[in-house]
Amino acid sequence: MNDFLILLPEVFILITMVGAVLGELGYRGERIRVGWLTIVFGLVGALLQVFLIARFGISAGFQGSVKVDGVAVFFKVLAIVLALYAVGSAQLSDEIAQHRRPEFQILVLGGALALTVLSSASDLFLIWACLQLLSVSCGFLAAFGTGSVRSTEAAVKYLVLSVVSGTFLLFGIALLFSATHSTRLDQIHAALVAAPLSIQAGAMVWLFLLMGLSFYVAAFPFHTWFADALEGPPTPSSSFISVATRAGGLVAWIRVLTQVFGTVEMDSAGPARHWTILGQFDWTGPMAVLVAFSLLIGPVLALGQTSGRRMIATLALTEAGFSLLGILVLDQEGLSAVLYSFFVSLVGLMGALFVLQIFVDRLGSDALNRLRGAFQANVPESIALVLCLCALIGLPPMPGFVGKFALLGSAVDHEWYGLAAAGVAAIALNTLAAGRLIFSLMGGFATQTVAPGSPLVDERVWLPTPARVRGQRLFMGLFLFPLITAAIFSDALFRLLERATQGLMFP
Repeated sequence: MNDFLILLPEVFILITMVGAVLGELGYRGERIRVGWLTIVFGLVGALLQVFLIARFGISAGFQGSVKVDGVAVFFKVLAIVLALYAVGSAQLSDEIAQHRRPEFQILVLGGALALTVLSSASDLFLIWACLQLLSVSCGFLAAFGTGSVRSTEAAVKYLVLSVVSGTFLLFGIALLFSATHSTRLDQIHAALVAAPLSIQAGAMVWLFLLMGLSFYVAAFPFHTWFADALEGPPTPSSSFISVATRAGGLVAWIRVLTQVFGTVEMDSAGPARHWTILGQFDWTGPMAVLVAFSLLIGPVLALGQTSGRRMIATLALTEAGFSLLGILVLDQEGLSAVLYSFFVSLVGLMGALFVLQIFVDRLGSDALNRLRGAFQANVPESIALVLCLCALIGLPPMPGFVGKFALLGSAVDHEWYGLAAAGVAAIALNTLAAGRLIFSLMGGFATQTVAPGSPLVDERVWLPTPARVRGQRLFMGLFLFPLITAAIFSDALFRLLERATQGLMFP
């Protein structure tokens, strides 16, 4: 395929960014600002281009540095849909002033551009550059809370950890380049097949790459930024940061582990449906320890939270463990389950944060004591929050249960019984933690009435107009629809994602 066509979605996003910047420069105090509509149309155009290039099948460009396969298409679609959600939630939020929304939208476009290029990156240096661009965009979004100390703290912590992790990642890339004389994944793979690294060299490279990429998926011990990045900034910023950063880290982990530290096992019928370890260093043991800590650290932290957004952030920390567990098993079923579970957690996490955004606008806070009894005045919003939490945790009947069940099944098939038990324990503890939030919404079991003059009536910051309520509830439906669809057509979606992972295999 022509090099230009491969990056056509990214070109659309870049043109949209330029248009948004020029439109903001040309703003002269008009009463109605429709720049966000231009951004929406640009993102929809980029999404159509992704489906167009997907029809050409697996292809490469820029001398093999950029590759379009099923995994790349999945993450490109995810990045664009994520940007659309973020732009829409900003338009329905009072946390971001109207005159600051264009800057927010431009930063979102920058993050989406980095993530779409990263989805196709088959060169380690290009992966590193895209992750740095993504970090810069998300770092500024984390600092978007004007006059907020917590927002500033979140931005500083995010940027400092991203710089440290980026440095470690660059060290690992440098070591690989010195051993293989290339940064392209296919050439590195061929060089390591011909001359495997020693145990010491393999362990050093793996350790540097581990420390470099663990930050982006919010895995232990680089998870400390995640809760602050969701609690401190405005909620639209939090939702974009929480998903975009982890999506970038996940696609980088998939590329590195399947193409640098793994190789396809061959049999008489052709390529098998799983990988084996490439080289003399067995990295699965240390990886299993990382997965176990990542699975359990979130639920333990969630049990003691008093803020709704911070609780959801700690609940979502478990997703890093489940994602790395699916990659650890190194087969198509596990990777398909990772993609499925990540898609469900994306929608569930953003949906839950959007509902909390509504509560923050109406009540002035997302503290659990402020949410007490909110179900009575906000029934559709509360039901949507419960459904999104069930999808995020992995409880039936939401599709998150299917994804978690498939991941745990893959772990058992590969005899990772301890990790499977840790996953079950994580789901159980997350359910207990989420129950505290749901209990607060119900107002407790002692009473279900709101007396005149009670705090639930008098302390509300403002009552939204009927048109605003309809708009917010319609946007909530855009989160619930893909969750319900994924639950109904889970088998078909799994088969589609399984075909998408075939492009990771070398012929």
